[in-house]
Parts: sequence; C-alpha cells; structure tokens
Amino acid sequence: MNDILNLIPLLDSLDKADSSRIGIYGASRGGLTACQALARTDRISAVAILSGIYDFFILTENQPQISSFILRSVPGYETDKEATILARSPTRWVDKFARKAPILLLHGTSDYQMIQDMALEMSKALLADGHPFRLVLYEGGNHGISGHREEVHKLVRWWLDMYIRDQNPPPEMKARPLGPDHRIRQER
Repeated sequence: MNDILNLIPLLDSLDKADSSRIGIYGASRGGLTACQALARTDRISAVAILSGIYDFFILTENQPQISSFILRSVPGYETDKEATILARSPTRWVDKFARKAPILLLHGTSDYQMIQDMALEMSKALLADGHPFRLVLYEGGNHGISGHREEVHKLVRWWLDMYIRDQNPPPEMKARPLGPDHRIRQER
C-alpha cells in the first residue's frame, strides 16, 4: 500500500504528469488494494474494480480455502484474526472512502473464486453511504470475466475517461438507510 501511495508524490514531481487526474484499476486482490488506497488518500479521481475482494467475512464463510490462502501471509492474522479480516473488508468501512471518486464494480455471475455476493454487499454499503458507484454483473462471467473482455475494456475506458480525462463530477448521491434485515447494518 505504501508503494502505491508513494507514487502520488512521484507523479507530482514529473513535469509531464497531471497528478490531479489519478485513477486506479484493480482486479481480484488488486480491488481490495484500490479500496484501501481510496480510504487513505483523496487524490484518486475514479476507481474501476474487476472481481474484487470486498469482504473477507463473506469470503471466509463461502470460500474458506481461498480466504485462508490469502490471509495466512497477512501480518497479524494469527494473533488477531477479527481485526485483520475487518481491516481487509472494505464493505465495513466505505465511509472512509474519498467522496469525489466514483467506483465502478464489475463482477461475473459465475465467479466461483470471488463470489458475487461480495459485490452485491459492497453495492449495498456504497448505496447506504451515498457514495457514487455503478455495479455491472456479467451473466456467466468467470473470475476474469473473460467471455465479456471487450465489453469490460470499453466500459472501464469510458468510466476512467469520464471521471479522469474529462473530469466530470460524480453524481450526487444521498445516503440511503437500509432496512433492519440488511446484513452490513446489523454487523457494524
């Protein structure tokens, strides 16, 4: 994470770089990294995430072997599993995201590695927080959404051009309280 955030001052120092227009595009674990960066700086103008990890509580419940494989190398996991999982579950802390950066969430409905439930829960959390986002689910799409590659590339390009190149403001969204049966609200 520090390596990514240290790129911002580097961009500031380059004459040919416009460091007022920074975007992040992450896939899978890179989606989690994009969320962590968005929570630590307000310099990001837009984010696109493909098949991201948004909630290790959901991942651990549904894909314990994948979750364990990823988390076992995370410092502090063995001594404080709950805190480590919470720190890597952006659905639980979307209120920390830089407000000006809209988020594009792309996910396949047949992704058996990072189940679409995480994308749906992230969407609910962003909606409840009033954070600008768009969710696109690709029918039959796998973890890399490979059957929809051209469509994905066009949409990501359009998204980043709209909010970074063209500097359009994100849409105004109002926080929307969710009902009492909503999982995220109950667990916070």
